[in-house]
Amino acid sequence: FKAITRELRFTDCKKPAFEDKFWEVRQMIEAWCSNMAAVFHCAWVLCLDESMSIWHNRWTCPGWVYCPRKPHPFGNEYHSACCGITGIMYVIELVEGKDRPQERGSPEFEAEFGKTGGLLLRM
Repeated sequence: FKAITRELRFTDCKKPAFEDKFWEVRQMIEAWCSNMAAVFHCAWVLCLDESMSIWHNRWTCPGWVYCPRKPHPFGNEYHSACCGITGIMYVIELVEGKDRPQERGSPEFEAEFGKTGGLLLRM
């Protein structure tokens, strides 16, 4: 089991030349969101919220955050959108905060519409 998990990867992209704590999971998140966009159509009610991916060891989790207002306050934080009728989560975006590499630039739509407006348009 340890030999398998040691070699398990979530991307086939090469490591970027710049410091990027999330490079190993970006492709997986983008693929999941693309697949959900292709197979699921949200009803007229949606819920945009923040979610936590629980991780207790800050030294083994890139982008680890402590968010005291959450029931499980340790791990990675995501912006997520769910269908308000079915409860199915259909898009997520990793909250990178200060760990976002400058080389990646600002997220799409953020310069024109601000952080909240940009997030809503990306979702």
